[in-house]
Amino acid sequence: MTTTQPTAQQTEQSGVKRRFVLNLLLLLLLNALVKPMWMFGIDRSVQNTVGANAYGIYYALLNLSLILNMLLDLGLTGYNNRALSRNPSLLGRLSSRIASLKTLLALLYTAITLVAFAAMGYQREHLMLVLLLIANQFMASFILYLRSNLNALQHFVADSLLSVLDKLLCIALCGLMLWGNISGFEVSISNFALAQSASYLITMIVAAAAVAKLGAQWRRPNATASVHMLRRCWPFALLSLLMATYYHIDVLMVERLCPNGSLQAGIYAQAIRLYDAYAIYPYLVSTLLLPIFGRMLKQQTPIGGFTNLAMGLILTPALSVALPTIVFAQPLMELLYVAHSHESAQTLSLLMLSYICLAISYVLGTLLTAHGAIRQLNWLSLGAVILSIAMQLTLVPWLGIIGAAIGRVCVLAIVALTQTALCLRLWPLRPKTADLLRYAAFVVLGTSTCLAISHQTAPSIGFTLCVAIVLLLAFVLRIIKLRDLRLLL
Repeated sequence: MTTTQPTAQQTEQSGVKRRFVLNLLLLLLLNALVKPMWMFGIDRSVQNTVGANAYGIYYALLNLSLILNMLLDLGLTGYNNRALSRNPSLLGRLSSRIASLKTLLALLYTAITLVAFAAMGYQREHLMLVLLLIANQFMASFILYLRSNLNALQHFVADSLLSVLDKLLCIALCGLMLWGNISGFEVSISNFALAQSASYLITMIVAAAAVAKLGAQWRRPNATASVHMLRRCWPFALLSLLMATYYHIDVLMVERLCPNGSLQAGIYAQAIRLYDAYAIYPYLVSTLLLPIFGRMLKQQTPIGGFTNLAMGLILTPALSVALPTIVFAQPLMELLYVAHSHESAQTLSLLMLSYICLAISYVLGTLLTAHGAIRQLNWLSLGAVILSIAMQLTLVPWLGIIGAAIGRVCVLAIVALTQTALCLRLWPLRPKTADLLRYAAFVVLGTSTCLAISHQTAPSIGFTLCVAIVLLLAFVLRIIKLRDLRLLL
């Protein structure tokens, strides 16, 4: 009996796939360990120490810098990743062009952010803070660009380690600030921002050194080629800018429109911190889905089965944390914060509804991006920006942070529904009645379980138990099948 030996091409493809999967697992593990430590060990502790009022100003200005963040990149990082993946020899030429362009874009970003800062009526005493945040956003954007070189050239371990290096450094520095009792380095928002600046700077230097060893060159670029590069990138940059606007505008509206706006923004930040922590998982999974969807569409492989699997893999964990969080919102906020737990708990429950919509968008938005439907996504995002601003202007003066959360729920729900309609028009993805009934049963049984357990156990135990039981329900109801997980490998 003879056995067929794998060809050299098959062996190489198997090696690439193995390295990719191992990198994904390493990336998920590092983020699962470091990001929660940063968000709940450091960021939360700083807010509890300085108070919601001082943190609220910082959080509003941070979101202002995040909305305009795409001006620092304009799609160059994605372009660099795609180009180097296909032709690694372009590293020297592209590195000089992109580094120079990002430096020029930093000047544009700084000018526009400062104009927005002044136009929104912020006081001069906050100018130094916004300048620190501008510098931090530039360094964070440049680190992402440098990492894209490592990722495209398949230096996956280095890329994964750099993805958390800045947070590890900042955890160490802020830990000294919070608990080191060092004279001159007391807990304050300015020292908090400075610690982030130092962490970003060190990480950027390490990343630049790693990329330089691979052959990056820092020389004067060709102006014509640089302009051509920006023209190819701008639709993706516009999409990112619009999405960042409707995603972050609610925080700015709360701080600007509410009485005691900085305090209310700080309370809103307490609720949204859990939301942001939960959003890490669907985001990381979507980065895996994009190349898979792209390959399937290019090869004209039917995508219905895989899309259902992807939806299950993102939506069921989202529901598994969202349902218990809604039920246990009050005790969770009391556990995490020293003040304003009641107000933030009400907001958190609403934000969890928008989180479910966000999870759906991560699947369908990724599919539409892989298909190249950037024009449709840009129009959808523009509509979402207009609707978000209109709803925030109407609801925030009336209902405060509750109104901001309602506005976010409505906008993300409309985005998810519109993306669903676009996908149904492009592909035969209509779900089966049995699948819809499974999801309905999942939500009803999951909610009933959480409510029952909340009356019987201590909140800390009950919340953990609910997450585990609701997640198990997904397998019992066969929304996720163990044998289907191999499709991701």
